[in-house]
Amino acid sequence: MIWLVLALWTISIILIITDYKTETTRWASAVAFFSGVGGFAVIWEENIIPFVLKYKMP
Repeated sequence: MIWLVLALWTISIILIITDYKTETTRWASAVAFFSGVGGFAVIWEENIIPFVLKYKMP
């Protein structure tokens, strides 16, 4: 999943850098970015939170 998030955020950055004036490109970049945020939420819920709860300090 982390590769998907990184790929979506990379695509988003590339789209904004190449042509930020076109409305279609801005929308595509926003969709890619927020899809990556959704993927990051899954990573956070499935991996990071259980790790922190398992190894939390008393």
